[in-house]
Amino acid sequence: MKFKVFSISGYLKRERKNIIVSLMATCLVFALVCVKDFAEDGFYSESERGSLDAIEMNGRESLSTALKITGFRDGVSVERDAVIYIGGDKKEKEAAAESTGEDVQDEIKRSMDEAVRTVENAGGDRIELPMVLEDGTLLLWEKPDGREKYAVLLMFPAMLLFFYKGEREKAEKAAGERRDSVIRDLPSFNSQILLLLGSGLIFEEAFAKVADGYGEKSERSYFENMVVEMSRKCRETNISAAKAMDIYSAKIGVREFSRIKEIILTAGYKGTDLSEKLADEGELLWNNRKKTAEERGKIAETKLSIPLALLLLALIGVTAAPAMMQM
Repeated sequence: MKFKVFSISGYLKRERKNIIVSLMATCLVFALVCVKDFAEDGFYSESERGSLDAIEMNGRESLSTALKITGFRDGVSVERDAVIYIGGDKKEKEAAAESTGEDVQDEIKRSMDEAVRTVENAGGDRIELPMVLEDGTLLLWEKPDGREKYAVLLMFPAMLLFFYKGEREKAEKAAGERRDSVIRDLPSFNSQILLLLGSGLIFEEAFAKVADGYGEKSERSYFENMVVEMSRKCRETNISAAKAMDIYSAKIGVREFSRIKEIILTAGYKGTDLSEKLADEGELLWNNRKKTAEERGKIAETKLSIPLALLLLALIGVTAAPAMMQM
């Protein structure tokens, strides 16, 4: 199938508005994250060594902030990221496990958890961050490196991918519907051409008659519109109907339509009996259409079996529930 399903350049033109909106939304979110990070810098107090030694509440009653904590003890260091909730409604964390049976790393982690809870439960406008714990653990408090905010920039390509996927699925669905229209209407088109050829018309006249009949319809399928358009092209450019079919055959790429086109072209070049060839091809087209309809019927039966099974289970439940309640 060679329907021109999707074009990236065409997609960019059609979705220009969505692309601009996605870019603006990404820039806005990134700017808000950067402003938030800049505002949070005022909550921290740094020591001479560059590490954090306190959190400044600046009159706020509650605050949530992410910090990086490194604990040192007995030559062992442990790093972890912690989100600290100060003030406000929060759930108290469970008490840490006892140190019995813990190795040094587990003890350091437990001590770091206790230090976090101490900071969360502290009051005042300036909350000192503990540097040395009772068990001798040294703590180094640092601000997050802030690289996480750059992940927001991935929102733009993610939104583009979402729009692209939706547009592609729509295009593929439309292409499938167009192909189905050609396969469904081609047998009747072939039969009409045969009938008109049998009445003494040549192919060009028969094709024009069929196209005029399609043109009188108020609602037309894709294939019928294509035949009407081919007939109009023949009149405007003075090309033969067989040549127009050859042009549209390359566009749509449906095998059945290509076979009809080849039969007509061959009959024009070699002077063979067109009616006999089209009659043989018409029988094959009707058989293929019948086979396709049977396959779709089986697929529909399979899809309907699931809701039917659910209805059956519901019926069994309704009828069996009273008996089970009396047991």
